[in-house]
Parts: sequence; C-alpha cells; structure tokens
Amino acid sequence: RELKEVIKEEEQMLSEIKLEDLPSYEIGLERGEAKGEARGEARGEARGEARIIQKMLTEFNDTQIHEITGIKLSIIQSIRARVH
Repeated sequence: RELKEVIKEEEQMLSEIKLEDLPSYEIGLERGEAKGEARGEARGEARGEARIIQKMLTEFNDTQIHEITGIKLSIIQSIRARVH
C-alpha cells in the first residue's frame, strides 16, 4: 500500500520537472545536433558525387570516372545503372 503511494508521489514529482533544465538535456541536445550535422554532410557529399558522375557518364567510362574522381567503382556503376 505505501509503495503505491510513494510511486505516485515520485511520478508526480517527475512530471513537474522541466527536462530542458536538466544538465543531461543539454548534453543530449548537443550530441543529437552533431549526429544530425554529420548525416547531413554525408548526404550532401553523396548527392554531389552523384551529380558529378551523372555529368561525366556520357563522356567517360566507369574506370576513367574512378581515376579522375577517386570515387569507388561500385558507386559509379550503381549510378550508371540507375540513370540508364
């Protein structure tokens, strides 16, 4: 019986806490922002590579594109397959 009352009190106390005021909230927010930024950069790089490759496909073969750009041959082949 007492345990139920204690749990209800604790639950009430926790519901009154502003998460934004906790030190761990700021840490989590910073980590989340860093992770999101890294994902965005990776996506941007991949899109940029794809655009470069698409422009080169008509003039160069896959090996030449790889040698010029340093982009993995498998990525170049994958983009060529999607385009054609």
